[in-house]
Amino acid sequence: MVQERVVPRPEPVYDPATGTVDDWVAALGIFLTDEGYAGAHARANRADGGAIVGMSSNPDTRMVGVFSHP
Repeated sequence: MVQERVVPRPEPVYDPATGTVDDWVAALGIFLTDEGYAGAHARANRADGGAIVGMSSNPDTRMVGVFSHP
């Protein structure tokens, strides 16, 4: 396993229900096998929601869809 600690860059996210734009940060997980790319996992939290973007440690964390194109 390889991990690198980085300072997250806030990304603007539009809320269609309210029309507001808020900053969010994302944590991405990329899965590789001997044959190459095997998928991805992402979760996000509001930028002011704390330093940890984790489902068990922060109830405001949300799962994020990851789409790839060959």
